[in-house]
Order: sequence, then C-alpha cells, then structure tokens
Amino acid sequence: MQRMNQARVAAGFLAVSILSGCGAVFPEVSTPLHEVPASKEIKPSPPADLMFLRVAGAHIPAMTRDGRTWKDEEGSKPDPFAVVYVGGKEVFRTRVESNTLDPS
Repeated sequence: MQRMNQARVAAGFLAVSILSGCGAVFPEVSTPLHEVPASKEIKPSPPADLMFLRVAGAHIPAMTRDGRTWKDEEGSKPDPFAVVYVGGKEVFRTRVESNTLDPS
C-alpha cells in the first residue's frame, strides 16, 4: 500500500513537472557591440585583417508580401533588425528598432 502511494506521488510530481515546463531561465550571452565615438583614436592600430562593417539603413514596404498592411498584423509596424552571417555562421545582430518601416 505504501509503495502504491509513493508511485502516485512520483507520478503526480512527474505530471506537474511536464505540464509546468522548464522553470530555469538562462540569459542570452553575446558579444557586446557598441559604436566607437568619432573622436576616439584607436591605439594600437587594429590588425590589417580586421574589417569594419556599418549597416547604413533599410526601408520596409508599407505592405506585407501578401498585400496586407502592417497595421493588420499585430496592430503595429514591424520591429526590424539585421543579422550578419559569415561562412554560414551568425556573426552578430543589430539592435531591434521598434515599430518602424525606416530603421537606421
């Protein structure tokens, strides 16, 4: 009888664990990106194989691919960002700009 109660408790615990999902939340870790002030002089000079990349901007059409306006979707404009891949691997992502069709 005691064994049956232990089995029920274990089954109940397992069911609660599965239904509640994973309670652990892990932060996203990434390389910090920031803009270098124009007045800052870099010493020592960067290596010759170091590349600087600047995303100039973008324009998102007022209509989605299937002809709907962005207001029809989620009630606002999109939150665009850029992702840069090199050799099939993600190098970095730009910051998200909320509710805009003209991200900088």
